[in-house]
Amino acid sequence: MKKTILDILSKRSNKQKLTEIAVYDYPTARIAEQIGIDIFIVGDSLGMNMLGFPDTIPVTVEMIDIFTGAVRRGAPDAFIISDLPFGSYFTAKQAYENSCRLTRAGADGVKIEGGGEISEIIAALSDRGILVHGHIGLTPQSYRKLGGYKTQGRDVKRALELVEDAKKIEEAGAMLILLEAMPSPLAKIITERASVPIIGVGAGPYCDGVAIVLNDFIGLAHIDHPPRYVKKYCDASQVLRQALQDFKNDVENMLYPSPEHFYNMPKDQEQEFLDHLKK
Repeated sequence: MKKTILDILSKRSNKQKLTEIAVYDYPTARIAEQIGIDIFIVGDSLGMNMLGFPDTIPVTVEMIDIFTGAVRRGAPDAFIISDLPFGSYFTAKQAYENSCRLTRAGADGVKIEGGGEISEIIAALSDRGILVHGHIGLTPQSYRKLGGYKTQGRDVKRALELVEDAKKIEEAGAMLILLEAMPSPLAKIITERASVPIIGVGAGPYCDGVAIVLNDFIGLAHIDHPPRYVKKYCDASQVLRQALQDFKNDVENMLYPSPEHFYNMPKDQEQEFLDHLKK
């Protein structure tokens, strides 16, 4: 059965923790849906994890569109949110057009970075039927303005700004809000005051749910040392490295392909074929 925002809200009402992962492709989306992950994010972090960019800035709507389609095909019943990438929501008209494109690709809603300064954009989308997932705290699209990938809200002034940002984007119509890289006590206050699900990534244990980038926790991150809030559940890079090494060794030592891995002709057909060649 297709999962919707009503399922997400119901789980929060029942005080059940929500799971949110950034996933980009068909095979991993298939597995994540089978496991029952609540929220799929087709994040602009695909720029680093799938395309090798240094940050999210080069990612375009076209790229998010393609990866959204792949995730939707892998997880037809999942609740999928797609990022509006850098430069794709400067105006309400632009945001709406790009949101429509990602909706056609398979998204149930879009995620937008920013606080009170984009509340009018969020309101315009919400008024026109687009489900919006807010994102405050460390916002990677504006990391240069923030002075780098730094924890946000560690001083009173910034903490109060983030509390106000959460309030403003919820009032504008955001139906979910992601808090990235902020102190746990601050995230706790925002969660307690909100009436929509609050998801944390690097925001402690008190949010309504936890988000993570799939590549980070399976050991396929684009950097050698992911943020401290990432728990590595397995090291897929080592598994892949060993598999590739074994393949290389088997081929070079003529151990693969072995008879069970290739095809033969019926003996009579093989002999007739060879006889024809001799003629």
